[in-house]
Amino acid sequence: MSVEEELERWYDVLNENVFSSQLPNAVFTVYCSEQRKKSSIIYESGKVYNIYIHRNVLHGEIDKIITFIIHEQVHIYCRIKKISDTSRNRRYHNNRYAAVAEEHGLILEYRGTEGYVTVGTDDEILKSLPAFINRDRWGKILSEYEIRYQNRLNYDKGNFCSQVFACENCNNKAVGQERTRIICDKCRTLMVPVIREKNTFLPGKYKTVKCPGCRRKITGIDDGKYICGFCFEKMIDAK
Repeated sequence: MSVEEELERWYDVLNENVFSSQLPNAVFTVYCSEQRKKSSIIYESGKVYNIYIHRNVLHGEIDKIITFIIHEQVHIYCRIKKISDTSRNRRYHNNRYAAVAEEHGLILEYRGTEGYVTVGTDDEILKSLPAFINRDRWGKILSEYEIRYQNRLNYDKGNFCSQVFACENCNNKAVGQERTRIICDKCRTLMVPVIREKNTFLPGKYKTVKCPGCRRKITGIDDGKYICGFCFEKMIDAK
C-alpha cells in the first residue's frame, strides 16, 4: 500500500467517526517543493477533493498528521455546507471556521492577523488512533516511500515528486506525478513506472498534454499519444 492510500484510509475512518460520513471522497497527493502551496485542497472537475500534503509532514508525529487531515476536512465540510470559513485570500481563519473546527475536535489559538490557528486535536480523538493506525505499519509504508523517492532523481519543477512511465510494448515514455495512470494510445496498455537514468529527461523533443476530463497533466515525447488512466479520455495539447 502507498503512503497516499494509507492517508486516504485514515481520511475515511475520520470521516466516519468525526464527521458522521458527511464528507465526499478525497485523494492525497504528496508534493516536494519548499514553496508553500496557496491552498492545500483543490476541487477537481466536480469529481473529487485532492488534498496536498508536503513530504516533510509525513515524517512528523502521527498526531500532527491526523490534525492536518481533520483541519482539511473542516474546510471541505464548510465548502459543502456553504460556510465561508476564511478571508484575506484564505490566510485568515474566521469565527465560522473556529466554530466548525472546535465542534469536530480541533484545538485552536487566536493569533491576530492569522485568525484561528489549529494547534492540536482533542484527546478523545487521539485516544482512538490505535484502533485504526498501526504505527509499525505506517513506519514500513513510509520507509518504502522514502526508498522510492531517493532512488529516482527529482525533476518535479517545484511541485510534485515526478515519475517516469514507459510502455512495455513500444518506446513511448512520459513523466507525471507518482500516482498518475497513463495508457499508451498506440498499444492500449497501461504504462509502468521505471527508474530514471541519471541526467536524463525524455528522449528527443517533448510536450505537455492534459486530460480534457480531470485536466491532469503529463510531459510526453513529441510523437507520443496518451490516454488518461482515470477518465479514459485521449490526452490533448495543454497549450
